[in-house]
Amino acid sequence: VFAQVSGKIQNKPAVTPDIKKLPIAEKVIVNTLQIVPYGPTGKCTYTLTIGGLTVVNSHGACFGPNPNPTINDPHSISSIAAANGSQYTVELPKLKPACEYNLRSYAITASGLVFYSESKSFTVLAPDTK
Repeated sequence: VFAQVSGKIQNKPAVTPDIKKLPIAEKVIVNTLQIVPYGPTGKCTYTLTIGGLTVVNSHGACFGPNPNPTINDPHSISSIAAANGSQYTVELPKLKPACEYNLRSYAITASGLVFYSESKSFTVLAPDTK
């Protein structure tokens, strides 16, 4: 992600914006609908509500022991282009049975802003307990 400051281009890390301060055209609301926690590969279903002319370059789910996982933690990326109001499902690979994880769905805009859903926790169940 690059930002222009005083005529110079600088490398800038992805940031999580305060969505209460952004105009609607700059917002993406990410909502985790369901987590299917059967190991070793679980699934997460989420929706994206994209404001105005915002372009979402990447979206998926990040997970791990951290209470608020980020895209720097293990994550799954959807291969489906983002569309306003659409529902997506991604796999959560390499889950360990009987372990507790936290998950947040996310969307990254073309300008480098990262939007997350609220964090949800789950415990991985053995495949035969479905």
